Order: sequence, then C-alpha cells, then structure tokens
Amino acid sequence: MDVLDRPERLGDLRRRGLVGERTHVVAVDIDHRVPTETELIRRAALWGVRAVPDGTIIDTRELVPPMPPLPRRTLLLGGSRSGKSAEAELRLAAEPEVLYVATGPSGGDDPEWRRRIDAHRDRRPAHWDTAETTDLAGLLRTATTPMLIDGLGTWVAAVFDECDAWTDEGSTDSTYDKNSGNDGNDESSETDNDGGNSGTNKGGGNSGSARNAVTARCDELVAAWRQTRARVVAVSDEVGLGVVPATSSGRMFRDVLGRLNQRLALESEDVTLVVSGRLLPLPI
Repeated sequence: MDVLDRPERLGDLRRRGLVGERTHVVAVDIDHRVPTETELIRRAALWGVRAVPDGTIIDTRELVPPMPPLPRRTLLLGGSRSGKSAEAELRLAAEPEVLYVATGPSGGDDPEWRRRIDAHRDRRPAHWDTAETTDLAGLLRTATTPMLIDGLGTWVAAVFDECDAWTDEGSTDSTYDKNSGNDGNDESSETDNDGGNSGTNKGGGNSGSARNAVTARCDELVAAWRQTRARVVAVSDEVGLGVVPATSSGRMFRDVLGRLNQRLALESEDVTLVVSGRLLPLPI
C-alpha cells in the first residue's frame, strides 16, 4: 500500500477491521514526494504510521509503540486556494470513519462554484460520510467520529442568509463587538430551555434582531466547539488580510468571521495558518 499517495486506503482497512491497535503500520520504501524528513514524520504521526530509518528491524511480536496524541480541536486558517482544505483532508485521511460537513451552497446554476464542489467531492475518500448543514453546534454536541468542517466562512454566510442579516442596516462594528463574547467564554445564548437552537429564526428570532440572531448562532457554535468530545478539524477563511470591503454588509461579514475565528482559536489545541501550501503553526 502506498501510504503517501493513498492514506485513505489505510483508513478503509481500519474501517473494515483489517488493521487494528495491534497492527504494526510502518512506512517503507519512501520516495521523495514528501520534501523533508520532518514533513514525512508529521504526516506519519497524523495517520498512525511509524516512519523508521532504513534497515530497522521490526519485531511484530512486540507491542505496537504508542503514537503521540493528536489534537482534539484543530482550526486551519488561510486565504483562497491556500491549501487549507487539502491539509484538513490530509489530517483525517487515515481515520476509519469521518463525517465531512459541507456548509456551503450546492452550487445551483453557478458552474464555477459547482466545479469547486465537485473537485472537493472527488478528492474525498469514498467511505467518508457527508452532511450538508449549518447546524454545526448540533453535530459537535453529538458527534462520536472525527469531523471535518469546510468551512466556517460559508457557514457565516449561510447564517447571515438564515437570519436575514445582510440588510440589517442598524448593524455596526460596535454592536457586533459588544454582543459577540470576544473573550470566548460567553455561553449565555447556547440553547433554549427546551434544547432547541436559540438563533435559527430569520430576522433575529428569539434575539429580537438579525444581528443578535447571528451573535447567538456564533455563541452556540463556540460553546459546542469547546465542549465537543469528537476530534474535529475546521477550515476557515482568514479574511482580515485583504482589502477593506466596499459595502457595509461585506465589512459586517468580515468582522463576524474574524471574531469567530479568534474565539474558536482560543478553544483549540492546534491553530495553523496555511499559506501557499505551507503550514505556519500559531501557538498561544
């Protein structure tokens, strides 16, 4: 099995019970598709594979050496075409089960967007499950298998649609800043008393306004991200590095997503910026 080319095959073998905790999985006959030994070791650790020097003798009677623990919550940030989605898929490629959560629109009559979606779908392992939803908080609260969320930018855009927030002319930077729980500890809007979603109604619903509905949805997501027991990798757009949007709704979107990124980063074990396919870890 060519683990560098098709790590998802290892995940499929694990899914079918052919590779288990007592199976020695060792990378051999490694070529130069991975540019450095450090990157090889990193990928091997992500996939539960041992990368050993040439000539190493493997005694299969011995117990499998423990692998270093993987981060439970990973946030990958980057610009368009930075490689962040490919990196997210790489990190979960060898898992036996993965729930891929698509938050964007289906494409409709936009052929260019449809091609983007098809490219992502073709790249994913066939045995992964897919959910197309904006109820990220609900999935995070109930998930028992690893999740890949792609991505938070399209999620915020969809929430704006659901809350009818694009035309909320009363929104200002100070309004969102005041209500967004920037310290990452505000759980006041997590759920209703009956366990329902507190911010799903259009036009603000229980919050009384569109902007408060958006804030409630972000609060709910941050709380669920903090409490999830599943391993989760989320992709988000780093929107603060571009030009200032020309419209008030564009600036509002940028501010909401930027603050959401900050809050989720505070609750993550691993935050990485992806630039031109290169990884820049962002330690606290």
